[in-house]
Amino acid sequence: MTKDDQYYQQVCTFAHKQVGSYSKLAKALGVPSGAAVQMWRVNGVAHKWRPVLEKKFGAAFRKSLQELVT
Repeated sequence: MTKDDQYYQQVCTFAHKQVGSYSKLAKALGVPSGAAVQMWRVNGVAHKWRPVLEKKFGAAFRKSLQELVT
């Protein structure tokens, strides 16, 4: 697993906690099903959806990390 894979896994976990369910996360990202998003936990975030995930949740994820440090 590369650093990119780990980063997107962490962003996906953060996003899931923010919205509350995989189906809501799928809807927020425009992914066809919540089951597909749930499989990202096992297989890693699909490359096609990484830019969307980054755009919608990346900044908030990094901000939450910064708040933990300070």
